[in-house]
Amino acid sequence: MNVLGVTPIEGLYKIKQTYGRKLNEAKRSGDVATAALLEKAYDKLMYSQLMNMKKVSKDIKYADKQPIIPYGPRRKGKKMDGD
Repeated sequence: MNVLGVTPIEGLYKIKQTYGRKLNEAKRSGDVATAALLEKAYDKLMYSQLMNMKKVSKDIKYADKQPIIPYGPRRKGKKMDGD
């Protein structure tokens, strides 16, 4: 992460922006070793972000089954006519 100059808690947009800028600078100057280091650090950071995103509650089985409006009215009990 020190290679990129960002911390893992910064937003993905900021991380991608910094990575792109530093990678372009390294490629323009012909510094292949720094470019490889930047790519490796970026991949490692993105992988750690992905692993953090996958941690969800055991109660949630399918993310698409969650209500769109969680505070909206919900039917309980008997089915209504016309369903």
